[in-house]
Parts: sequence; structure tokens; C-alpha cells
Amino acid sequence: MKRVACFAGACAVLLAACTPQKVIYRPVASYMREGGADVPDEVLLPDGSLLKFVTDEEWAAIKAEQRGETPAISLEADAKTFAPWEQGDDGSIQMRAMIPAHVVGNTMACLRDERYSELWNQMVSSSVRSRAEAAAQSRGDSAEDAEADFVKWCETNRRDALMLLNRMSFGLSSSSAVMRNHGGGRITIELAPQIAKGTDFKLKTVEIITEPDGMKLGGIW
Repeated sequence: MKRVACFAGACAVLLAACTPQKVIYRPVASYMREGGADVPDEVLLPDGSLLKFVTDEEWAAIKAEQRGETPAISLEADAKTFAPWEQGDDGSIQMRAMIPAHVVGNTMACLRDERYSELWNQMVSSSVRSRAEAAAQSRGDSAEDAEADFVKWCETNRRDALMLLNRMSFGLSSSSAVMRNHGGGRITIELAPQIAKGTDFKLKTVEIITEPDGMKLGGIW
């Protein structure tokens, strides 16, 4: 019986190893490359899929090669040039973030335009929102008061947060910002010591959390 169990376990491992990894290709808008954004070649998503960023030319070649054929890889039929920020005709916005630069850019745009509610609901990590709502309820407030507290923080610290995010939007592709991977989907971006020291920056760190639907804002301090 033990031999049968061991054999079954070995087969399961072998099948898992032979199962091709789901690969999703995403074209990167040329303005990001030209703007000096630090775009990775690939990102491992929480579900085990591999997200690969390609140029517009490579994307066109992939589509041409697979047109009319059964794809050897998983290619989303509705995939299009990735847009971190999309604004509808009614003024509503839809934000997405697959790399840290997207989180920084979207957060900066929301603070600039005072879109605090959209920032809270779309870009702030769900785990952060859940903890904030639980803390509000423990004080005898409602869960909705957590968003009000967030909005108040944004209004109070808007200038300092914008100053930090603006500097980081340029620093991600240089030595003026330091990115640290803490594991478990948590990343922090800090101003380099030579930049932070002796300056007017009151906020110096951005925390980013990876969730199933992309990267989210964990905090600014």
C-alpha cells in the first residue's frame, strides 16, 4: 500500500511538472518605455501564471503567428495595450496596476485631482481597507468611517504625498529610489538616503501589496 501511495505521489509531481505554465502576454505602451519606466520582462502572478511584457511589435508578431490556430499558450482574446488609467465619457475612471510604477502614477493622479474615494476603492489594498474598517468598528464607528479617515489623511498630507510620489515617478528608473522586495507580495519603495537626508520630504516610503487583480497601495509614510 505504501508503494502504491508513493507511486501515486510521484505521478502527481510528474504531471504537475509536465503541465505547461499559463503565459499571458501584455503589450506595454510605448510612452512608458520612452518615459523611462522600469518595466520588468515578466511577473509571476499569484495564481502561478506568468505575465510577460512585450513591445508593440512583438505583440503584433504573436497575434499574427497565432491567428487562426490553437494557441500553444494562453493568450487573452480581449487583451489590448495595457492602460493603468482609463477615463470614461462620464468622467469615471478605472485604474489597474501590474508594476510599481503604475501604483505610483495612479496614486499621484488621484491625489492631484482629489479623487480620494476612487483611490480608496480601487487602488488601496483590500487587506489595508479591511484592517481600517475593523479598527473603525472597534472604536464604535461604522466601516464607512474608515474611508472618511482615509480621505481626511489625503487632504491633510496631499502636498507631502504628491511631493514624494512625483520624485519617485522619476526615481524608479534611477538610483534616487530604492525598491525592496520583502516577500509575500510586499514591496516598499524608499527615497535613497542621499535624497531623503536634509530635504523637505516628510514622507519617504511607499508600500505596495500584490493582490490577485494586480498591485495595490499598502501605505505611504
